[in-house]
Amino acid sequence: AEITLSLSQRDVGRLLRDLEISYRPVELRAFIEQAKSERRPARIPDVKWQRPEGEPTWYDIHIDPLVAPDSGLLGVSVVFFDVSS
Repeated sequence: AEITLSLSQRDVGRLLRDLEISYRPVELRAFIEQAKSERRPARIPDVKWQRPEGEPTWYDIHIDPLVAPDSGLLGVSVVFFDVSS
């Protein structure tokens, strides 16, 4: 993730909204809010990530609310699946 998504150790603990990955290559924040409020998964297919030094990579992004047994929201999972062929 560090190399692919341009993250580093200094990003640990930072707010998502302060990270480039929250808005590029796609605006994740709106999808995360939707998953939180509706308590339903969100899917973003065929997202192109163009790195300056190489070929583009394509991802399907899955955003899933993490719900406790009492229906409280624990958090949100964001997973990038590489679907490049």
